[in-house]
Amino acid sequence: MKPIFRFTLSTAIVIGFGVILLFLAVVTEMFQNKNKELDLADIYTSPLPKNSLKKIKSIKLVNKNGEFLMLNQDPSGELSIPWQLYGEAKLEIKTSVIEKIFDSLKNMRIRNFHRLEQINLTSFSINNPTMELHLTNLNNESTKILMGLINPIDNSAYVTIGDQKQIYQIDPLSISLENYDVQDLTSESKSIESSSDSILSLEIYHTKGLFYKITKKENQWIDMNGMDLDEKKVVNFIQQFEKLKNIANIKDLEKDEQERLTREVNPLSFQFKLISDKKIKSYVISKLNQQPGKYLLQDEDKTPLSLLTESQLKIFNEKVK
Repeated sequence: MKPIFRFTLSTAIVIGFGVILLFLAVVTEMFQNKNKELDLADIYTSPLPKNSLKKIKSIKLVNKNGEFLMLNQDPSGELSIPWQLYGEAKLEIKTSVIEKIFDSLKNMRIRNFHRLEQINLTSFSINNPTMELHLTNLNNESTKILMGLINPIDNSAYVTIGDQKQIYQIDPLSISLENYDVQDLTSESKSIESSSDSILSLEIYHTKGLFYKITKKENQWIDMNGMDLDEKKVVNFIQQFEKLKNIANIKDLEKDEQERLTREVNPLSFQFKLISDKKIKSYVISKLNQQPGKYLLQDEDKTPLSLLTESQLKIFNEKVK
């Protein structure tokens, strides 16, 4: 009696092909379920969540020059009313800056996608970003954008957005926020200059004593050795110290929070004095015990003014050249 079923080579090939098709179908279904929210057409149009640019109450910019908190003065979250830089002087943000920020984010152009893996985070400098942007709306929902490497060869940049599981390679933003400082953001450069014009001397102290001093005598700036200095370079140098008072200002914190920060400080790290014909303003900078890499700027009355990072303290080791 002949067997009803004979296992031939052709049968094995058909069965094997069927198994492969079944496997591919399962994998495809799993991939689609895992990425059911990922619409490539929408992402290429705009990778930002649809509501992330609506009803924004604040924008925090973090770059090599420090932290800048920009506050929307319109309680309804509209962009028509001027924004302010949170700080000692309540500086007004240039209208053009806010417009450029939103225009550049709305028109972000995607070139490519990369896996959110450690090797890519390192290669594209996402874990050491050149710029951070935090957008917070009226519901206190925040979207964080990290910009890593800016490649001058192909003129592209790499960013991550919120908790999205990919790295985007994009055209550079139309506004170079990674380089912005107080004067770029605000309309108050004249007031800073006029303050610098009234200064007659700047003294910088390290823990061991006086490190550097420049003085204006008979309309000529000179250093500690009596060497003449270029006035434009001196004004720019002094402005670097004036900016420290307007970065990440904490003067409006609750009194107990200010007192807590004051108690956290280590011994004095740096000190500088701005001397005019009317008064001497002294400022001290101390390292915070509980916040690694953070420093507290206080005035001569020990009133806390600003939180600073190590990168912002490089100016204390520089001289006018």
